[in-house]
Amino acid sequence: MLLDLNSGFTWNNLLQSNNNNNNNNNDDDDESLPSTNKKSKSKSKLSTNNNNNNNNNNNNNSNNNNDMTPHDYEALILESPNSSYVWINYMSYYLNNGQQIDNAKLVFNRGLKTITSNLLSSSITNDTNNKRETEILNLYLAITNMEFQFGSNIVNSLNLSSCQQLFDDIVINSKSTNPTINKNFVPLSDSPLKRYILHYINNLISILNNLSDSSNSTSQYQSLLYLNTSILDKFKYLLKLFPQSLKCWLNYYMYLSTSKLNSKSSSSFSNNPTEVYQKMLSNLPIHKHNKAIIQTAKFLYSIDSFELARSLFENLITSSNKKARSDLWLVYLDCEIKLASTSTSTSSSSSIDTLAYPRSLFNRFHALISHFKPNVVKFFFKKWLTFEYQNNSIENINSVKALAQSYVDSNF
Repeated sequence: MLLDLNSGFTWNNLLQSNNNNNNNNNDDDDESLPSTNKKSKSKSKLSTNNNNNNNNNNNNNSNNNNDMTPHDYEALILESPNSSYVWINYMSYYLNNGQQIDNAKLVFNRGLKTITSNLLSSSITNDTNNKRETEILNLYLAITNMEFQFGSNIVNSLNLSSCQQLFDDIVINSKSTNPTINKNFVPLSDSPLKRYILHYINNLISILNNLSDSSNSTSQYQSLLYLNTSILDKFKYLLKLFPQSLKCWLNYYMYLSTSKLNSKSSSSFSNNPTEVYQKMLSNLPIHKHNKAIIQTAKFLYSIDSFELARSLFENLITSSNKKARSDLWLVYLDCEIKLASTSTSTSSSSSIDTLAYPRSLFNRFHALISHFKPNVVKFFFKKWLTFEYQNNSIENINSVKALAQSYVDSNF
């Protein structure tokens, strides 16, 4: 989630996606990816959510910070000491009442120490360990958001030293065997660590996007270059840690594809999107290739690089021609349908019939329907009819209905 530096400090949904992802051990399988495209910057504010059943009774009370006092939060902590949700809302109370940053940090440190000691003292099971890491990661995300939004001189002079120190304490501590490292921060395992680094990078990207919208002065441009370098360095560190992570590679590719600030790289990591795409495929295991190609193509549609996106889909279809894949075709169709619906009102596509391409795909899919199960074919015809109804083509509606009836007559 991108940070909106112009908004107030709220905590409503930030950790919901994190908690949902935590139920999935392989977070590279997640469909949703943070967008680095300025056109689609998230308008969401900083927020949190909790997946703890123990806190359901407290939600109504702790959602309204205006009616809460420190005494109320202390009572909630006694009831649910291992809930990051309660601790984070307590932090939020101080930040929304005079930006009492020091008090918010004290609450963070108390919460981290309490959750760590309580869950470590219980019997160690996979569920206990996962819960512990979820709650700790939630606190790390919250303190990072606080540091980026309220840290000294971040917005005005881009002094990121406090944020970098926090990054070192959390990330370097998690990967270091040095016993003298800051022991106040509990190490994270690979999956939550990956999510934390991506979250940190997205905060940097948000600052860059907000800054690039505000001024075109020379000094501002130097600040943009500085931020861009910081972002690239973090991505390269991330990919050295997780070279087989689809999500990490895609985020890097997406940033490079939408940034106008990239310069030639002196390291082994390229800053050219095409080269990064090839390197992504060379590093990812074979079973992730199809998903990498499909998600890359979907992203390219979102930034109007639809010709390149089509070539990726077509190459994938050609390479899998011995096995008709309905999932691939349906994703391809969805992308083209969306493109057609958004392009009809833009001048960029006025020279072509925006409906012709998706119709050609429907016809190509129809030629393969004998390879698919009836439920897939039914779904396909429903999608085709919906498309034609939306475009008010009576002739094509009748044609699709006739094809569907012919299929039913031949197979049932």
